[in-house]
Amino acid sequence: MQQTPDAQLAAILDHVGDGVTAQDPSGHLIYANAAAARSLGFASAAELLATPLAEVGSRFSIFDENEHIIAPEDLPGRRALTRQSEQSALIRFLVHATGEERWAIVRSSPVTDEAGNVRFVVNVWQDATRQRRAECAQRFLAEAGEVLATSLDVEATLASIASLAVPRLADWCAVHLVRDDGTVEQVAVAHVDPDRIDRALQLQERYPVDPEADQGVHQVIRTGQPELIPEITEEMLVAGAIDAEHLDILRRVGLTSILVVPMIARGKTLGAISFVTAESGHTLDEHDLDLAQELARRAALAVENARLYHREQTTRRLAEDARARFRMLFESVPNGILVVDADGRYIEANPAVCELLGYQQDELLERQIEDIAAEPEEARRQMAQLIASGEVRITSQMRRKNGTLVPVELWARRLDLPSGAVSLAVVRDITDRVAADQIREEVLTAIAHDLRSPLSSIKLHAQMLLRALRRDGEVDPQRLEDGLAAVDTLSSRVAFLLEDIVDIARSRDDPAMAFMPVETDLVALAERCREEIRLASSRDIRLVTDQERIIGSWDTRGIERVVLNLLTNAVKYSPVGSDITLSLDVEGDALLAVQDRGIGIPAGDLPLIFERYRRGRNVGETSGTGLGLTGARQIVERHGGSLDIASVEGQGTTVTIRLPLQPEPGET
Repeated sequence: MQQTPDAQLAAILDHVGDGVTAQDPSGHLIYANAAAARSLGFASAAELLATPLAEVGSRFSIFDENEHIIAPEDLPGRRALTRQSEQSALIRFLVHATGEERWAIVRSSPVTDEAGNVRFVVNVWQDATRQRRAECAQRFLAEAGEVLATSLDVEATLASIASLAVPRLADWCAVHLVRDDGTVEQVAVAHVDPDRIDRALQLQERYPVDPEADQGVHQVIRTGQPELIPEITEEMLVAGAIDAEHLDILRRVGLTSILVVPMIARGKTLGAISFVTAESGHTLDEHDLDLAQELARRAALAVENARLYHREQTTRRLAEDARARFRMLFESVPNGILVVDADGRYIEANPAVCELLGYQQDELLERQIEDIAAEPEEARRQMAQLIASGEVRITSQMRRKNGTLVPVELWARRLDLPSGAVSLAVVRDITDRVAADQIREEVLTAIAHDLRSPLSSIKLHAQMLLRALRRDGEVDPQRLEDGLAAVDTLSSRVAFLLEDIVDIARSRDDPAMAFMPVETDLVALAERCREEIRLASSRDIRLVTDQERIIGSWDTRGIERVVLNLLTNAVKYSPVGSDITLSLDVEGDALLAVQDRGIGIPAGDLPLIFERYRRGRNVGETSGTGLGLTGARQIVERHGGSLDIASVEGQGTTVTIRLPLQPEPGET
């Protein structure tokens, strides 16, 4: 049976991809092809035409391209009827039943009769959903790219991304990050209604997500695979609820769809972004999945770049701090430090070595080893030894800028750095040590010399008494008494010299001997000391005093040592036959003075004469330790007294001691 022209036209239009409808002047649909019925959610054109127009409109929300709701009278078909001219518009349909969103370009053209009256309007629906989604996706990704590029604050940036995704992609958006310790933490959440965010966070605290669950954020992060649930069913809510109250809350939220995508950068899953639809009724689909994955990919790269930047900054800051600490330590070390390259050039020098050698740092760094070595050939040999063995310890001399030599102890070690081998040398000025060693050697030589004389005398007296005893069978009592007295006196002298040796080894701040004050007669003590020196030296010492006794509380052994030391010095540094006077008096304190007519002390040496090992420059070959006056002053000061020296070179010396009769409080 042959089709009528109208039937043929209808068959043709049913095969057209665009939707086609026709409306009469009252706005009722009088025609619809199959594509139009499908786009409006009907099984067939007949079903669409049989449905009242108001019911058809209630199935949708219709928006213009600026997201404003379009009223029925503002649709292109209605405008074409009233204005009697072709109308067009880009409109968005939101299907209430499924949440599906579709875009279409609608062109409405009026068809008139011969009189110009509108008979009906033809609406052509060109589906623009794919194109529009692509445009929106590109615009959205461009905006997201700007957000991601504006800040290196990871969490603030992800919060902005979550806010940008709502409501354009979903009603809810949350971002989770994997921390360095492997834990997963939510760092951002956004919702179309900000007031609901706090309630959502409270709900999460009350009903935390099981990290071992086989779906959701943790599963996506573990597998690196996205998870899309286009439709959340009642069965899913029941299965996911922890208790009845939780189920009731989930039902009231009205969840529609869930989409979770991993944030992967450089093969590592950094976190996940979750999209949830609810009150909008929108159903998330594969198109949303593609867009969400691209967003997550860009976000992951931004997170990774930010982390790399912060790690680099942290590493750089730590390196700068370490460099600053090294420089501070390098420059504050009291010993000199030099760094030498393989060619023997100085490449680093700290202030201590610059001061030691008298150079400015830039001047010293222009020098080579040979320039400051006292013996260049020996320095080159030591450098070769350092390169071969990796470490050298030597005592040597270095040449200052002014040409003088300074003795140094040098420890050097080879360091194999990525840029090449260098040598680090620690330089210690040992001028004082060398001088001290020299002084100690001189002092010990002097003590050895001084010990020989009394020991020889002791041996001589002992031999004389022994020979007399062997020859005569007995010894004259007076001769025996004199010999033993001499041995006793000389033994005391040896004891004093041995105490000087102890002083050499003792710390400067330690007392010279134990301090044990007892009641002592200074006159009797002075007489004993005078007699000991007379016997040891055969020199007569005049004792001058108006006092029969001077009683005080003193450390007898210490004061004896002081007086014997002063008398010994007077004998040693004054010519034979010259007067030596030991005077005693009381002026509130006890006064003791020893005066000689000897060589005296040069004026320049007087301020330093109490320093250890210090002697006058005019002593010549006369042996001595330079310790006696130092120890004497320490002993007197421990009693709360004072020791003063008045001397004129070539005329003699007077040493005066003032001793309190009782020790000062705190001295004992």
